[in-house]
Amino acid sequence: MEMLEDLESLRFEFGIPEEERYWLYLQGRYRGLMIKGCAHAAFFCKMFSTLSNLLQNLPRTIHPRTVSFDNAATEDELLTVGIIGCGHLGKQLTNVLLKTVPIPAENLQISTRRPESLGELRKLGVRCVYDNAAVASWAKVLFLCCLPAQLPNICLEIQSKLNKHCTVYSFVSAIPLPRLKSL
Repeated sequence: MEMLEDLESLRFEFGIPEEERYWLYLQGRYRGLMIKGCAHAAFFCKMFSTLSNLLQNLPRTIHPRTVSFDNAATEDELLTVGIIGCGHLGKQLTNVLLKTVPIPAENLQISTRRPESLGELRKLGVRCVYDNAAVASWAKVLFLCCLPAQLPNICLEIQSKLNKHCTVYSFVSAIPLPRLKSL
């Protein structure tokens, strides 16, 4: 980029009229918020996974009359993540979770209106469907990455399917928490 310093006509901003340059600030802010949101989500999933592993490794006392369900408990403690909505934010979140947490691809499911457009994620082993209720009932952590206008319909679909131990993490910032709870 230093080579282009004196060549203003080759800079990205050159084609944007002066009165519209404030949009550049919004674009940078959008990217910053997306990175920050994905970092928070990755931290949460990593913490959840680490805590589950620590709880699994605690010594358990088994009484002679009880049956051991350790294998069933181990399967039950695996972190399963569902994402509803796979636009710019949903795709970025998926990539962050797969690379930084790391969540195995089979423990990640995505529900989107166009699952056929997620071929690269399917190749990795991520299940991509258009079934919000199925993803919500399967996941232990559910990320809502949809538009605010879509949220009431999505919540109507998933409210009876949510597991009571599922953590819902909403990226829909236009909806206040009390409203989200009521939906």
